[in-house]
Amino acid sequence: MTETKRKKEATVSLVVDIEKLDHSGENNFSIVASATLVRGDRPLGGQQIKIFIDGVESEPLITDQDHGRVLYRKTFSTINQSFSIEARQIGFNTRSAKITRLLPWPDKKKNDEAGAKLEILATRYCDNILYVSLVRLDKDGKGSPGQIFYIDQVTTGSIIQTIKAQEHGIALLILEKKEEKRRVIAFLPEKLNEKIRIDVLGTKNVEEKDKTVTPEKSLFEKMRKAFAKGEKDAIKGSR
Repeated sequence: MTETKRKKEATVSLVVDIEKLDHSGENNFSIVASATLVRGDRPLGGQQIKIFIDGVESEPLITDQDHGRVLYRKTFSTINQSFSIEARQIGFNTRSAKITRLLPWPDKKKNDEAGAKLEILATRYCDNILYVSLVRLDKDGKGSPGQIFYIDQVTTGSIIQTIKAQEHGIALLILEKKEEKRRVIAFLPEKLNEKIRIDVLGTKNVEEKDKTVTPEKSLFEKMRKAFAKGEKDAIKGSR
């Protein structure tokens, strides 16, 4: 047996690995980690190992006889973007390399966009102008600022135009009457398949009187709910 092979078989090594890592809600994560202790190619069973997550150690874990391996299941909380993990053999100077991994935080922007919604608050004619009050809502039903797209094919063809919803999610779309009745499409940039159709009367529709269109819920009621939601969240945040 060569000297190199002798040294290799005498060397004890410890390897730590992450078997599973999940976000379990808010600032909490669950992990299943493993550590394997070997001398050369032979597993070392019955040895005590500790696993450290961000420096916090586990209770002593005993390696199994077949693989020299331990499993460690843990739930931990953090506000960091990453964490570290390593393993050490109790009573010896054997330790694994330290691993640093990014945590699987959910994509907040994606979730917020997935829950976004566009609604009409009210519409009103004044002479030859149709005023349309729109509101952007987030996934919690609270008014949120951002862009609103619309297409008015009669005036600008297929060009997408933009209006901006202010702090509480409300935007005013102003449409001028043309000779013929037409339909305008409004939608959110993040919800291209969900469209609101707005019918604009034509000047030739003399038999149709200018009128105010009242949604199922009144403008006051919708605004009250949106503002109440925002005020409630603001109060919570100030505590």
